[in-house]
Amino acid sequence: MMRADELRSLSLFEGLNDYQLAELIEGGAELRVEPGVELFREGEHADFWWVLLDGAIDLVRRIDREDTVVARMDVPGRWAGGFRAWDEQGVYLATGRGVIAGRVLRVPAGVLRERSNEWFRLLHTSSRGFTTPRA
Repeated sequence: MMRADELRSLSLFEGLNDYQLAELIEGGAELRVEPGVELFREGEHADFWWVLLDGAIDLVRRIDREDTVVARMDVPGRWAGGFRAWDEQGVYLATGRGVIAGRVLRVPAGVLRERSNEWFRLLHTSSRGFTTPRA
């Protein structure tokens, strides 16, 4: 079972407190990365946010009739997807395929949207004092 202190070590989560990290863990799932196994596919709705914990994932795009590796997620804290948290039409820009066995945190885009909206609202309120909400 993943713990908040494991996520705290990733620079991506700098500034989040234990409660916020626990909310991400509770709203998401820890999944194994296996070499050759696709986690998400280019062009499909980006319904999940994928955060690398360890291992490596190739980001592959179909160019003409060939699969081409355009990037590699091999540093813990690198992420992909989740675009539907802000854009209903958001799609994965590449296919994520495991290269080195490891783990990812997979968070549904809806959970990511709810958490970021709540945290941003709290950040806005705490940084400016109590202000009138804006649309």
